[in-house]
Amino acid sequence: RELAPGKYEVYMVAQTWNFLPDKLEVPAGSEVTFHVTARDVIHGIKIAGTNVNMMALPGQVSTLKATFDKPGTYNYICHEYCGYVAGAPIGHHTMYGQITVLPADGAAETAQAITE
Repeated sequence: RELAPGKYEVYMVAQTWNFLPDKLEVPAGSEVTFHVTARDVIHGIKIAGTNVNMMALPGQVSTLKATFDKPGTYNYICHEYCGYVAGAPIGHHTMYGQITVLPADGAAETAQAITE
């Protein structure tokens, strides 16, 4: 959610085997405060191309601020092994999400967290 121009916060839940939300959009130059927790077991979140590297622990909330200056797509993954189902196409390897950083010009009106 947008707190003020250029400032956003995201409440994220990690659970077996996905992130909620798993898609985010913000305009370039935005400062995003992540509040991350886990619903079941220990998870982690690493956002490629940034210094964001957090633990998601059941019963606790981890908080970190990051600024996304460069437009583009930033993928995030769970970096803490959280299991799998033998023979099934789901598991730790399917736990990922994406942040889209839009060009700053005109993007503020369309910036939103997508919770599918």
